[in-house]
Amino acid sequence: EEKGWGVAIEAIEKLKQHKQNLLFVLIFTPTEYMRVLQNKYGSMPEYRFLSFVSNPASWLANSDCFILPSQFPESLPYAIIEALGVGTPVIASPVAEIPKMLESEQGLAGALIECDAMGRPSADRLAYHLNRLATEPDLRQAWSKNALLAFQKFSMENCGKRYKFAFDALINAK
Repeated sequence: EEKGWGVAIEAIEKLKQHKQNLLFVLIFTPTEYMRVLQNKYGSMPEYRFLSFVSNPASWLANSDCFILPSQFPESLPYAIIEALGVGTPVIASPVAEIPKMLESEQGLAGALIECDAMGRPSADRLAYHLNRLATEPDLRQAWSKNALLAFQKFSMENCGKRYKFAFDALINAK
């Protein structure tokens, strides 16, 4: 529940009133909470519940966006890195390092979902960002370009340089 699946479904239900041909793919770890959601929404054509995929990057590369409306203190969600790496825009809650992950020199690689005082992401704001993505092709193109730029900070070359810098600093501190 803390991953925001309920918020995501609430946002999709809001969009269904205005849009045709929505498909929301939920790739998840099986839990009782997810079984309840799957039982409630799994027969609807707008939803596809997948408890395992062998190649998530291919799903991300063929998606209009990746969403993570999490309330969980995500330190560095690998799924966001995977989405950025294939140029898929990200719409996520601004927890932990997610805002920095989406930054590029050209702007954000998507959008951050506003949260209420309790830290719950707003389904209305998520629906708003998803609607913009669907109705503004230039925006989607810009976010996709920014996703690839934001991914550069996670490249092996850049990560290697940062590790070397950290190790050198430790060695020189002695």
